Amino acid sequence: MLFSAYQLGENMNKNLTDNLTDKLRMLWETAQKELDINFINGSKNLTVVQLISTMAEPIPAEIQPIIKETYVLGANKGIEFAERALEAGDYLSAREAIQKAGEYTHLAGQPIPPKVPELLRKAGVLGLEQELKKARSALHNALHSDASIACRLWNYHLDAAASFAEKADINPKQNIHKVMKEEFPLLSQKLVECAEYVLDNHGPADDIMDTLYAYARQLDLPVPEKYEELRRRKQSDGKQAYVRVN
Repeated sequence: MLFSAYQLGENMNKNLTDNLTDKLRMLWETAQKELDINFINGSKNLTVVQLISTMAEPIPAEIQPIIKETYVLGANKGIEFAERALEAGDYLSAREAIQKAGEYTHLAGQPIPPKVPELLRKAGVLGLEQELKKARSALHNALHSDASIACRLWNYHLDAAASFAEKADINPKQNIHKVMKEEFPLLSQKLVECAEYVLDNHGPADDIMDTLYAYARQLDLPVPEKYEELRRRKQSDGKQAYVRVN
């Protein structure tokens, strides 16, 4: 279907004045059919149709009603898809669909349905919860025995959790702070392992040690004893002293 849309677009580009209205109508009718069959594929096809239609601006008045109908249909289908995705626990697809639904509603010139912010919030709550679980798993998963990988995944999922929450107008600070505090012993252990590995290979461990110190301060927890050991080791190895002004 994407190929058909592109093909029609190429034909229009050759002679935009030839049956322009009929060709545009065909494009938007096809877009409606695709949305009705499958929202994800349909929304991708609609993006192509939107792009092709810009080549024909100003769009003939006869086409405006079907364009509005398409956007209304796309919004409704997006909401339906998001509801099913949330039931299945797929918060990523749900958020994408509900954002598209909001976009289509705006393009149709209609007020945002209450379902849009409601579903966006549900996706945010679920995304926050699941991404925090993934952050915990990154530290505990035996497959992530490489401390640096575990720490990178931890940070990635924490950032994702915050992103889901913020886009749903949820303050994630309390949830994230709770998880960070509970996991700090293991997290600090992983960071120490990273720093030791770097020092063993005569590399600079300042960033890792800074991160460990910052986490402790942020959580109002004491800096692990290993932190001081690493600092002393760094000094004894003849590297630049790691000084922290309290």
